[in-house]
Amino acid sequence: MSTNWLQQELAQKSNARTDSGDPILTVFLPTGREERIYSPDSDEYRVSADVVEKAARLGATIVAYSSMWCGVTIEGKEHAKTQGISIIPFAGLFGYMKRKGVIFTR
Repeated sequence: MSTNWLQQELAQKSNARTDSGDPILTVFLPTGREERIYSPDSDEYRVSADVVEKAARLGATIVAYSSMWCGVTIEGKEHAKTQGISIIPFAGLFGYMKRKGVIFTR
């Protein structure tokens, strides 16, 4: 999936500013915080420790995924904690952004 879908959703349905990056999408939140988001591609249907390690190497602060086709392993969750990376389904990511001041229009 990469970050392309997420970038399009944010561009069309919110006031969030992004850098349009891929594979890491930087989102500039109204609070001044920047989140660097990695979204697993179709080959990475489980957020495992390997996926978290890849995201960490790329500088991600969040791994965001679609709960419709992707899951998270316990190993992935534990490794993300050690790397300081949050793993969040897209619905949770949008809620987080909303709490940080992003306005969703649709």
